Amino acid sequence: MIAKITMGKYNIVMLTLNELEDGAVILINGEMGAGKTTFVKGIIPNATSPTFTIVNQYIPNIFHLDLYRLEHPEEFYNLGLEDILAPGNIVFIEWAERLPKNWLRHLSGLIINVNISKLDNDERKIEITKSHPST
Repeated sequence: MIAKITMGKYNIVMLTLNELEDGAVILINGEMGAGKTTFVKGIIPNATSPTFTIVNQYIPNIFHLDLYRLEHPEEFYNLGLEDILAPGNIVFIEWAERLPKNWLRHLSGLIINVNISKLDNDERKIEITKSHPST
């Protein structure tokens, strides 16, 4: 199933929540204002920006993180990231490039990398790649 969302006046085609398997981690990168939260809202309509809360939980196994404000490795441990990234959860991570690289090796499910680039005020380039840690 494919859903369309609007970022500005452009439609973006992407995966729906039904297509994400348990344990999926969606790593979302892009500059400030690129549309990372808007991308998540296209999958979870009631999503809100976790910029200040850092972690939003929507239903028992769906989490939405914004790592922009985290600077030190111990902050990731204090978040309870080990529990959030547990098998069975679906996790959206904005500013994923801030995630310590050693965390990625612990992932066992589907990993979706989303890179959003601003081309101008209303136009975005979105690159989506999928992988499993074993591949």
